[in-house]
Amino acid sequence: MGVQTVMKASPARGTGGAVRPAGISTTTIAVLNCFLVLGLLGLYLKFALMGDQWGAVARFLGKLRPEDLVLAERIGFFADDVVLNLLIVPVVATVVITLLCGSYRLAAALALSLVMSICYFIELRAQDALGQYVSRVMLRDMVGWTAANPSAVRDYVTTASLIKLAGLTATLLAIAAIARLAQRAEAERAGSAGRYRMMLRLPAATVLAAAILCAPIGYAYRASNSPLNDSSVGRAAALLVANGERAAATTETFDQALAAARRLTATAPFDRASPLVGRDGGSDVIVFVMETGAAQALDVAAVGPDLPGAGPLYGQSFVAQRHYTTHPYSSDALYSVLSGMYPQGRRRLVRRATAGSLNGLMSAVAGEFPMRRVYIPSVYQLELDDRMYEAFGAERVFVSDQHNADPLRSVAERRADNLITTRWSASRLDGRSRAVLRHRLVADLQAMEQMKSDIAAAIAAGQRYCVIFFPEIGHGPWLDLHGDESVRARGRALMLLQDSWLKEIVDQVRGAGRLQRTIIALTGDHGVRTRAEDPALEPGTISDYTFRVPLLIHAPQTLSHTVVVSDPTSHIDLAPTILGLLGAVEPAGRMQGVPIWQRAATNRVYLLAFAYGGADGFVQDGTYYMRQALSGAVSKSGDLSFADDEHVGPDDPAIPLVNGALDDLDALQRVIVARQGERFR
Repeated sequence: MGVQTVMKASPARGTGGAVRPAGISTTTIAVLNCFLVLGLLGLYLKFALMGDQWGAVARFLGKLRPEDLVLAERIGFFADDVVLNLLIVPVVATVVITLLCGSYRLAAALALSLVMSICYFIELRAQDALGQYVSRVMLRDMVGWTAANPSAVRDYVTTASLIKLAGLTATLLAIAAIARLAQRAEAERAGSAGRYRMMLRLPAATVLAAAILCAPIGYAYRASNSPLNDSSVGRAAALLVANGERAAATTETFDQALAAARRLTATAPFDRASPLVGRDGGSDVIVFVMETGAAQALDVAAVGPDLPGAGPLYGQSFVAQRHYTTHPYSSDALYSVLSGMYPQGRRRLVRRATAGSLNGLMSAVAGEFPMRRVYIPSVYQLELDDRMYEAFGAERVFVSDQHNADPLRSVAERRADNLITTRWSASRLDGRSRAVLRHRLVADLQAMEQMKSDIAAAIAAGQRYCVIFFPEIGHGPWLDLHGDESVRARGRALMLLQDSWLKEIVDQVRGAGRLQRTIIALTGDHGVRTRAEDPALEPGTISDYTFRVPLLIHAPQTLSHTVVVSDPTSHIDLAPTILGLLGAVEPAGRMQGVPIWQRAATNRVYLLAFAYGGADGFVQDGTYYMRQALSGAVSKSGDLSFADDEHVGPDDPAIPLVNGALDDLDALQRVIVARQGERFR
């Protein structure tokens, strides 16, 4: 009897004489723990998302405050997340890794969990900064921007987030270390083996038991028809693999689709009979675009007369009080400026386009303007921006970074060094900021000096020109030039610097006797769009801070006084306005935008920030509407800001209105792009 008792208590032996306990091995439990830790991080993705959504949830469920939600109702939004992150993925991944990797399963699980943790970490940072998860296109943009600007990474990765990632990594390494100690203790038949096994089994059992308990409660109290029910990890994965450039399946022609878009936006076709059409015929064209030029930092409509650059233009200009970018991403915004169209499908169209093949600001006047050029400090190759400019008619794209040996580079370097020494010597710029400032100044000033030289040559030769200048000194996060604690004050200082450059250009044109024969447009590509640029920004919404930018269009032959446009206008209106002033009515009529003098409050103007802001919306009849990307919540407001109490309830007619308006525009844009692209087949 005593021998039998000893045999029952003896541990089983594996190959090679190692001692292991009966049942699931310690190593396999460690593998499960690795994936459970990853699952908890995936669950934290949902917690982070819901932290900003409980007000919308309460209103959706007909309650006044988030505090009125009971625990079971809150758990209901996590049901899919619990099942996916704490049950399906850990169990399936453990089985698959064990079968495929055998004795190396713990190393494989550790490596895979670390890699996936970094992916979840990126999603958390994107959600916090942008209010949206990372799409395939956004991921490509992030990689390209990081490769071109490696120092910018620190602007988007906080110390606190790195500490959290380090803690997660330490937890995974601790699991591996405990498993190693348990294996050694088992092999040596040490009494500590049981304690080590318990250190692995108890957390796993606790997490699995909690998941099994919470899942049915969550499904029982699950709110119907809410996008917030979806697992955050599942949504992030779906967004990452989805192709955002779907082709249209329709027989509509371009003209039919454009007419449908006008009906959708309640926008009349281009008014060719307007007395303003063609009034600035024979003029040259200069377009000055400020990078991250938020009107909340410098409102040209309000202070324009006092500005050194814009001030001399103000008295003969259209000035828009509520001018909006179409999208808070430079390439999309500039696409709208050039094309007069909303930017959905931009990449698909530009990728296939040839030089001068797309209807736009420069291609429309190619026969009258021998000089059609774009001046930029650098080009983002992954976006094919240089091809976009050429497709819209630019006969040359000057990129400062591609002309380091140009004599004007030395001129720009001297000017930059002089500015830094004399203007900002007392500022609190650290070494990195000073280096970034100098690099941007040199590149911007070289592009501007080249543009000024080309303008002088064109005027001397009696040639007309159409040029676009897009400096990058204002790229967010805004550099602190004067020790300003206010982020908006920093942006204002950078926009004022660019206004001083506009003054140089205006002075040159005036000195050549051509100012009264030159249309000059001043605007910004977009405003502030991430918390890295301003921690006060609320991600996951469309806002005045992100979308409203200055717009001033100097039309000296048309206007003898300032014309203030109070109705909302858009970047899609810039090209039709300039073309209308020039008298190029045919190409202007094939754009979605209209001249800003034709805008009316009844028109619908779209504000699109699904990928780089986490929401889309529009303004019409004085009301702003928004649909959040992650929550699907719909809001309406009297201005371009949205509080929790402005989320509409489930029966509000704004929900079908907003969903239909946004979905219909997306469908129409696919048709328009498909028809534009047919010529390239």
